[in-house]
Amino acid sequence: MVTAVSANLEPIAEYADLETYRHVFFASPDYIAFSRWKDGTYIDVNPGFEQFTGVRREDAIGRTAEDLGSWVELADRDAYVAALRVTGILNGYQTRLRNHCGEIRDVETSSRVSKINGEKVVISIVRDITDRKRDENELRRYREELERLVELRTAELRRANEELRETNAKLEQAHNQLLQTEKMASIGVLAAGVAHEINNPVGFVSSNLSTLKSYIQDLLKVIDIYGQHHEVFEQAPERLKAIEAVKTDIDLDYLMEDIDALLNESADGLRRVKAIVQSLKDFSHAGRGEWQWANVHAGIDSTLNVVNNEIKYKATVVKEYGVLPDIECLPLELNQVFMNMLVNAAHAIDRAGEIRIRTGVEQDKVWVEFIDNGCGISSADLTRIFDPFFTTKPVGKGTGLGLSLSYGIIQKHHGRIEVDSVPGKGTCFRIWLPVSQPAAASP
Repeated sequence: MVTAVSANLEPIAEYADLETYRHVFFASPDYIAFSRWKDGTYIDVNPGFEQFTGVRREDAIGRTAEDLGSWVELADRDAYVAALRVTGILNGYQTRLRNHCGEIRDVETSSRVSKINGEKVVISIVRDITDRKRDENELRRYREELERLVELRTAELRRANEELRETNAKLEQAHNQLLQTEKMASIGVLAAGVAHEINNPVGFVSSNLSTLKSYIQDLLKVIDIYGQHHEVFEQAPERLKAIEAVKTDIDLDYLMEDIDALLNESADGLRRVKAIVQSLKDFSHAGRGEWQWANVHAGIDSTLNVVNNEIKYKATVVKEYGVLPDIECLPLELNQVFMNMLVNAAHAIDRAGEIRIRTGVEQDKVWVEFIDNGCGISSADLTRIFDPFFTTKPVGKGTGLGLSLSYGIIQKHHGRIEVDSVPGKGTCFRIWLPVSQPAAASP
């Protein structure tokens, strides 16, 4: 390839003493060349050289690689010579040469600078690695393509796993919401049954009390008539004395005054029981699984009666009702939302607080506000309050499903929930509901 020795040096192969050397030199498929270091003229080449360059041995000797047009670019030759000059030995040096067909081939050369008969000579063994490099490049391309496909498939699997996790989370949420809804439905059935059972005895007790009041009034009239004829008993002093003793003993005057009060209080108690029973019936709604037109205020009032025990010791309820039309809804599910709002408001208040309920209508939507002056919600928690199982209550005090379930119910009604809260001052939940449902929702 490049290089040197004295001008009168005879072909090296002719002076070889070893048969092994001759065998390797002439039988090697790689091309082997001896060239002078000084001017790069070839001293000897093997048949492998002839096959690669297309130049016969006798025509190559005395000529250079540049003469034969082997170098593709002179810069490649200069780089090769510079690298060989540094160490005198190159192993596996890769460059490019042009073959006898004019093809540019990738080659790997191992070269050494030696002295033969006192002259510096470059011994070069050159191997055509074009096919190998092409195979390596193809293999690298296949490997890169395989890595790309594996990465793509991994990303797809990762997305599939993420979707599966999201689906599982949604299924778990739906399952828990279904359980909660079924629980509320069971409570509704139970409330309706209890209301029915209580209503019967309340009915006949109320009827009997009304009759009893009439009877007592009649008896009191008789007693009054006897009092008006006091002079009759004066003719029988002993009997009058006995009657006066009984009147004094039972305190008849107080009795006559108190009987009416007791009857009125009993009647008022029965009315309150009937109101609670009616609230239970309204809360449960026999047609709970069907869309129907219902009064929002009636739903709130019946829910207030049901959860009154949760509120009455902690807060005063203030109603600021507007004029609302009936809306198309699932009343039992809306009552469940109202119950969650009222119970959460009560839990947010330590003591002596206030829960304000406001309603109104704008265009084709009604709105309901539940405002408390409790502990409020931090801004960090405000973005998560509708997440399933998220709760700010102590362990064992809440499931974290109330607001999530309420959010789902309002979405089912094609409405929305807005919330505004200031820590330490209170929270306002505003619920928007359409007056009538879209045609596809309400059948």
